[in-house]
Amino acid sequence: MKALILLLAVLGISHAHACSPGQNIDVHFDRDSWELKSSQVLRLAEWDIQNRLRYPNHDFLQIAGIAQAEETNPKKLAAQRAEIVADFFRRTNYAKAEIIVGSHVYVDKPTLGESFQRTELMMAPLPPHACSK
Repeated sequence: MKALILLLAVLGISHAHACSPGQNIDVHFDRDSWELKSSQVLRLAEWDIQNRLRYPNHDFLQIAGIAQAEETNPKKLAAQRAEIVADFFRRTNYAKAEIIVGSHVYVDKPTLGESFQRTELMMAPLPPHACSK
């Protein structure tokens, strides 16, 4: 089941359920960089705090680093982006939930307003949550 959820999250496909408790955020990077900007660290910290307050128990946190094929060494870059974000959550003691780390290189050109220079995160809470009532 986790594999299916991860696949759907990475591909950006939503399912037909009326309620989805998963919480998502994208972390953006500069081209050819895996350095976390301070603005992105603040976004991550705020997202983390909100989720810990709302959902004290987590099943897993899925982190997928993404790079564009045109970037320098994109496979390594995507993995570095995922790992730097995973390290953030390991340092903030998120370890009571499983942290699943992966990466992907997009060969297609992004559409207008889309960026493949990012890391996608999805947190899956354990009940109780809004969908379990």
